[in-house]
Amino acid sequence: MALFLSNGIVFPMKSTGDQILQELNRHYGERNYRAIISKAEELAQKEYSEEVLRFIGLAYDQQALLESDLSERRSLQDKASEYALLMGRLYPASGKSYRLLGLIRQHQGNDKEALALYQKAYDLNPDDATIFLSLGNGYRANGEKAQAIQWYERAAAEPGLELPSFINLVALFEEMGDEKKAKLYAEKSLVLLEKQGMESYQYQKERLLKIAKAEI
Repeated sequence: MALFLSNGIVFPMKSTGDQILQELNRHYGERNYRAIISKAEELAQKEYSEEVLRFIGLAYDQQALLESDLSERRSLQDKASEYALLMGRLYPASGKSYRLLGLIRQHQGNDKEALALYQKAYDLNPDDATIFLSLGNGYRANGEKAQAIQWYERAAAEPGLELPSFINLVALFEEMGDEKKAKLYAEKSLVLLEKQGMESYQYQKERLLKIAKAEI
């Protein structure tokens, strides 16, 4: 399965649930999605904030990717979709529900539907730079490499989106057989990882080091 990184778990820490959201973010960095689901479900009973709903949906989606049992995977993806649709009903103007639903559809192998959902998210909120990353993922999954590169590069110009954009560019250039550019973006990614210490991306470090050190 191709690697697609989405920057879906960066939250403005401003509500009474800030501390809990920070804890959930830490679990995400550890890829402990079951812990996120149990804590986020409890939090959601108190407050249906958009951040919490998105967190729950993402946790179900990511846990589904770890399941070898197809029935369990589908069940988790269905739950992820439920929360994405709930987001859409409660917060229809932001477009984030389309972005989350697109990610779920992409992981289900429905690449054309995913790209259409990302485009809806962009149409609703073209100023949300995180959607640039999703569009890059959508075009890449549909084989439109040049378009994907444009959106990843556009996302990389936005504060906070450099690292996931660079890592996606590493994977894309690997797919294209362009080892030189893959190495370049692996080096850039490692510099940011060292500088920012972002827990959510530490599991990528070993792979990036291997690419950065490769002889070309």
